[in-house]
Amino acid sequence: MSREMMHQDFVTVQSLCGQGERDSYRGRYQRGIGWSVVTPTLLGAAIGAWLDSHHAGSRSWTLTLMFAGLVLGCWSAWQWVSKEDKAIREEQEYSNE
Repeated sequence: MSREMMHQDFVTVQSLCGQGERDSYRGRYQRGIGWSVVTPTLLGAAIGAWLDSHHAGSRSWTLTLMFAGLVLGCWSAWQWVSKEDKAIREEQEYSNE
């Protein structure tokens, strides 16, 4: 069996199962996007808690840095989704030609 025929069979099996290249990575992207929001949020909260314990004042560094981490994480996730959306659109345009 030639390599081309094997590839064609593989693509056929993927299409029958509903699993394209993008679908196989969907879970990884979803987990990655989640962690891109959670990690800076928790990091900001941890740094803020450390600042609050060592430099007590009238402001809550924990809440401030946790919110800053959340904003940074959401921005990072937005950039990631935009990049993936652009790649999908370019791939669709290329396959339509």
